[in-house]
Amino acid sequence: MRALAERLDALQVRVWYDEFSLKVGDSLSSSIDLGLRESRFGIVVLSKAFLQKRWTEYEFRSLLSRQVNGERVILPIWHGVTKEEVKVYSLFLADIFALNTDTYSLEQIVAELVSVIRPDVFRQMRLESFINQVIRKGRDMKVPRSKLQMSLNKRSHLTDQQLTRAKIVYYGIGQHLNKSFQDYINLFELDLYPERELQCWELINACYMEYQNAHPHCSYPELEDVFQSLLSLSIGRTPETVIAISDEDVAEIAELWKRNAR
Repeated sequence: MRALAERLDALQVRVWYDEFSLKVGDSLSSSIDLGLRESRFGIVVLSKAFLQKRWTEYEFRSLLSRQVNGERVILPIWHGVTKEEVKVYSLFLADIFALNTDTYSLEQIVAELVSVIRPDVFRQMRLESFINQVIRKGRDMKVPRSKLQMSLNKRSHLTDQQLTRAKIVYYGIGQHLNKSFQDYINLFELDLYPERELQCWELINACYMEYQNAHPHCSYPELEDVFQSLLSLSIGRTPETVIAISDEDVAEIAELWKRNAR
C-alpha cells in the first residue's frame, strides 16, 4: 500500500493514506471519515489482513454506501486472496472487476488506476511511453537546420469550451505573442493533446494578470519582461535576460509562479 500510494502521489494523484495524512494526536475515526468524505475513489486492497480488521470493515461499508447510490467509487485490488474468500466477505465485492497482484505488476496496477482516476495523467503517461519507445528505436543523424520544417497538419480540434479558455488567455497576454488569434489557435491544434498546453498558457496568463494587478502602473517594456520571465519558468528555466524590471521583480514573479503552479 505504501509503494502504491507513493507512486500515485508522484503522478499528481492526490492520495489520502494514513501514513501521509495522520499526525500524532489525530482522531482516527474522524480522520478516516474526512478522507472517505473528501475522496472521489476508494482503492480497496483485499488481503487476508483486510478481511480480519475492524477498521477496514468500517471503511469498506462507508464506501459501499456511496457505490450503492450509483457512484463508481470502489476500485478493488486482490492481494493474496481467492475469489471464494472474497465471496465469503462480500458478494458485492466479488462481482466487481478487480486488479490482482498475482497477475498485475505494481506499475500495471498504477496505470490501470490512473486511467480511471486521472485520465489526463494517463494520456500523458502513454504519450511519454510512446516517445521513449521512439527514442530507443531511433538513430542519431545530423540534419541541416534549413531542412527542418514544422508540420502544418492539425492533430486535434479545440472544443467550444477550450476555445473560450484560449480566448481568455489571448486577450490577456496576446499582445506579447506577435501572432493573430487564429494563428494562436492553430498552434494548439497542431498538438495531439492540446489540453495540457492550454493549461500551461492559462497558468502563464493567471500569473501575468496577478502581477499586473499588483503593479498597475507597469509600462509595456516591463510587462514584456514579465511575460518572458513567465515563459522561461514554464519550461523550467531561470529567467535571465531582463532589461526593464529588477532582480527583485524577477524573484517576485518566480514566487508567483511557484505558488500558482502547485
